[in-house]
Amino acid sequence: MTYFLFRIAHINVSGSKQLSGIDKYSSNYIFLLKPIEVEKEILQQNPTLEKVVVELIYPNTLSILAIEARPIAKIVLEDGYMAISSEGKILAKQRDDMFTLPIGINYYQPLYFRSFAVGDVIDINEMIDVVFFIEEQIGRAS
Repeated sequence: MTYFLFRIAHINVSGSKQLSGIDKYSSNYIFLLKPIEVEKEILQQNPTLEKVVVELIYPNTLSILAIEARPIAKIVLEDGYMAISSEGKILAKQRDDMFTLPIGINYYQPLYFRSFAVGDVIDINEMIDVVFFIEEQIGRAS
């Protein structure tokens, strides 16, 4: 009886409708899970998340709070568009301008669609500065 008592039987997810990679935690022993490691793995599997908080609820429940990253601007590429978060994380890529974001960022050098992946963080200093400035302006407006 106690053999099954401490195996994960319930996974409660809040804050996000879909999470990839959480089924692998079912039936694991709760004592063998480290919340920080689970959080890192979920963030890697779900690049559009901003933050994940994992809590172990004894005897057999894994509780996950997943916070989706919010797009604040789009970057105009030579051959497409990218939606980015306030941390500079790429949340989505599209060939056509289907994003409803009001702010578009054009970089002075050509940037190409194939050079970036969803989940990457923009590491161009000028872009980071622009994203910071946009976030500051949005914060002041609200």
